[in-house]
Amino acid sequence: MRMEPRKRSGLISKLKLGAGIAVGLEVASLIGSYLLWRKMNRDQDFRYKVYQVSPYVLDYYYKVGEKLGGSSARLEDAKAWGIKAT
Repeated sequence: MRMEPRKRSGLISKLKLGAGIAVGLEVASLIGSYLLWRKMNRDQDFRYKVYQVSPYVLDYYYKVGEKLGGSSARLEDAKAWGIKAT
């Protein structure tokens, strides 16, 4: 007669649940990041609001755009907002 270890199966199910939650959080973070990038990419007024609240986030957005696609959004925004482009 074979005895099944109950403690081990409980641990495995908890690990599976934890891994599922972690994967779910990663997917939610990825979707949220994409939606934020998309909004910033399309809406200059939204970028201005982000500039007023947390300019370091906007600076990071500009740096990524300049490295990946040669974006000139920083210069266009500075001209539209009447500020000095850094």
